[in-house]
Amino acid sequence: MAYNILKDDVEFSGVNLGNIEDMINDHADQTVGGTKTFSDMVTASAGVSASVYYGDGTNLSGISAIPGGADGAVQFNSSSALSGNTNFTYDGTDVTIGGALSASFLSGSGQNIYNLTPANINGTLNASQINLGQGLEDDSNNIRVKLDSNPGLSRANSGIKVAASGLADAGALSNTDLFIVDQSGNKKATALQIYNYIDGKITIPVVAGADEQIQFNDAGDLGASSNLTFNSTAGLLTSVSGNFQTLEIEGQSGDNSILTLDKGEDSASYIEFRNGGTKYAEIFGSSAEAFIIRTTTTTANFILRQGGDNLITFSNGNTTFDNNKVTINQELVVTGTMETTSRIHSTTVHTASYSIAAGDEIILMNNSAVATASLPPISSDLVGLALTIKRTGAGTVHISGSNGIDSQPTIDISPQGGFVRIVAADFGGSNFGWAIIAKSGSF
Repeated sequence: MAYNILKDDVEFSGVNLGNIEDMINDHADQTVGGTKTFSDMVTASAGVSASVYYGDGTNLSGISAIPGGADGAVQFNSSSALSGNTNFTYDGTDVTIGGALSASFLSGSGQNIYNLTPANINGTLNASQINLGQGLEDDSNNIRVKLDSNPGLSRANSGIKVAASGLADAGALSNTDLFIVDQSGNKKATALQIYNYIDGKITIPVVAGADEQIQFNDAGDLGASSNLTFNSTAGLLTSVSGNFQTLEIEGQSGDNSILTLDKGEDSASYIEFRNGGTKYAEIFGSSAEAFIIRTTTTTANFILRQGGDNLITFSNGNTTFDNNKVTINQELVVTGTMETTSRIHSTTVHTASYSIAAGDEIILMNNSAVATASLPPISSDLVGLALTIKRTGAGTVHISGSNGIDSQPTIDISPQGGFVRIVAADFGGSNFGWAIIAKSGSF
């Protein structure tokens, strides 16, 4: 049996049954004090208003403040409303910040942090927390530059220094190689200092003279002269004058021209020979294209010499043919008086077999026993040589020749007093032979 205990004044409305429903005034404002616990759902048709809500709001619906931004955007207060931005997102694993991160303190591993500058770091980052890459290394939790085994660099408290002594020696230098000045540590040198150093050890010459002048050693420096020039455009030694002890021009194998003198058209050119500055002979081409070799004084002799023998001497008195005989293969025309101090023809006498020389002309065989006169082999320079061979002795004379005599290898002169005159001939195509042009006696 249930009891309802009422204390103090009770005012009922409605049908006044005395239950809790009759205690709620649904027609006028009413204040209910104390904590009220409802075991079932509280339903209000006009809404529930409270300054504070407690408890689980899982089944609340009709809330108008929805999350802002795109999927994954972290929510923040924006003018008293929820808002999001693509620069601040969370995909369930990573938080992505598109702008700068400002914080009074960051903790944890900084292993994948990059683009750090001293101005952006406030605090201490350990070497183990930084991706060092290839150029850095961890030295007891300190970051340092990683050097090669022979880097040419050294590390010190004051910083990195050049250490040239640690470099390997170069076997040879090329045009693009570099060098380092090493003088007890980090040193540098200007171009002027290097110049002054070299200038104190060697003399640096300066090009002398004007354009095209050839350079030569002049007391340890470069010298030049207007008497010795070279035209690089024409490739010519354009001016040579002065005194030379020796001028040697050496040609290469296969060269056809060793020295070429090219005079201008209708002009003369000279090669002069001087003695103490005075010209005594010259070779020149005249403006009429005549080639002349001459002495320039009437007292100087002009001599053609072979070895140590004078062949022809031209003097102001006469012309002398020395040592060797003179052979004229064409006509000799003498317009003046011709005088001789000896006979013109060369005559020799032999009493035994004899090999005829090219300089012989008349051969007298005065042998008492059988003897042979051997003719010389014919070459092109002997063509036209005429020989007279006479038997003056009692012995038989045989004449033999490798080129044949009128197609006979040997002929005999008989009787005593007989002779034969023969001439060396070329019958065509270097087909040489001796031809009889006169004879007496029998053969």
